[in-house]
Amino acid sequence: MDRGLPRGSEPDKGPFWGADHAQRPAQAEVGPPGPPGRDTQVGKLESELSVDIKDVVSGGFCVGCGGCAAVASQSIKMQRSDEQTYLPQLADAAPEVLEAANRVCPFSDASRDETDLAQDLYEGRVDHRAESAGYYQTLHAGHINDDAQVLGSSSGGLTSWFLLRLLEQGRIDGVIHVGSTGTQQPLYDFTVSESADEVLGRRKSQYYAVQFSDVIARIRGNGRRYAFVGVPCFVKSMRALANEDAVLKSQLVWHVGLVCGHMKSGAFSQAMADQLGVPPQQVGAVDFRVKDPEAPANAYSFGVRAAGQEAWKTRMSRTLLGGNWGHALFQLKACDYCDDIFAETADICFGDAWLPRFEANWRGTNVVLCRTTEAAEIFAEAQDDITLETIDLADLEKTQAGNFRHRREGLSYRLELDVAAGRMVPKKRVAPGQFTLPADRKKIVEIRRDMAARSHTAWLEARKSGDMPAFYREMQGYADRMQAIYRRAEKGGLKNLVKRVIRKLVRTLRPAA
Repeated sequence: MDRGLPRGSEPDKGPFWGADHAQRPAQAEVGPPGPPGRDTQVGKLESELSVDIKDVVSGGFCVGCGGCAAVASQSIKMQRSDEQTYLPQLADAAPEVLEAANRVCPFSDASRDETDLAQDLYEGRVDHRAESAGYYQTLHAGHINDDAQVLGSSSGGLTSWFLLRLLEQGRIDGVIHVGSTGTQQPLYDFTVSESADEVLGRRKSQYYAVQFSDVIARIRGNGRRYAFVGVPCFVKSMRALANEDAVLKSQLVWHVGLVCGHMKSGAFSQAMADQLGVPPQQVGAVDFRVKDPEAPANAYSFGVRAAGQEAWKTRMSRTLLGGNWGHALFQLKACDYCDDIFAETADICFGDAWLPRFEANWRGTNVVLCRTTEAAEIFAEAQDDITLETIDLADLEKTQAGNFRHRREGLSYRLELDVAAGRMVPKKRVAPGQFTLPADRKKIVEIRRDMAARSHTAWLEARKSGDMPAFYREMQGYADRMQAIYRRAEKGGLKNLVKRVIRKLVRTLRPAA
């Protein structure tokens, strides 16, 4: 279930990506800055109008979560686009309906930001708060000890383990999460699991555009209690939705967050499958995180099964175009405007422990951030079925180093470009130009954004023309341009290192005067 940025899949590495090269202004803290005042439009000129839900949709900032359709199910419906994402249909919505939709849209300026929402939930009830991670009680890394079970999990298996504890202990009646539809289009959707078998059958990461309005309509008012599992922006919308609807608030008793590198359109799975010889129209099922007991945790594979077939084809993800997460192939534009990494409005957050000391373990290792005492107690009471160790905040941040670069330094530069071009953008907790980036890093941010945007339209063009190789050639061109910058940076870093070593040797060997 963990959607975190896979280590080794992002190209944000090399000598010029460190904190020393992303210079923060003197007043800024490590991690995201404090929340702006609600009357300050951070990310746009003060004279401009706020971004409302219509602007979110027209500007391409919609993540397709379905929050607006859930709060106004009679007036707003979600529709799957040609690009295999979801968009709300707002034409028939009355002004008062749009006002409610605005308040639950995670990218509308009318919605409360993560800091405000989390303060209501956790202030005075949680021991710690960090600008980088939000509120937290405990920080751990670990995995389940059952090798057969962990083989079927994306990471350490602790997300499904925790959900099973909630069910077994009677804390919830069901889990609202993403699972396979059993159909070809769409492959995945939000669903409800009410048994251990259903939870285990719907674990693992699904890098696929989904929306939750339909499942919320089905469970609302049935008197049952649920844990909602989602990426940060989905959890934020669900929290806002609960504030609008007392019935849902009484039913959604747990919010479980998943660290998210970025959301993918449905075309991502098709492009990966196509490279394994299964054309888009023949994709029957996919597995985004196939583990190999003989390989490190980050050397996972992508798997695909053609419709009507039983045999699976697999290949290591990093060898496929799109398997490098830093290329942002089929990334939703909304993800370029997100500053929440550890699901700051969730009661608990799970991610991948991408740290060197854990990577050699093929099983995978989770990081677990508990915000509530109740969540922390469930892990404290765990017996021999899991292995757990305490980590510090610095280690937690290191697990998502590339994600921080994308959602802090990168976001700051993208906002700076947008404001300079006169484009309207959502209000964020990161300010335009807040971080000073080196020229090479700026170029990477620009190429990545262009590649993400172009991938959606280029895929449609290739599908229509039947010239799939043209798509891969064009996308490989973007990837090659990025790689050339990395090679140049690494070469420069090595030259500087050699110079420093030589200078030190000269000083050491120089005869005393």
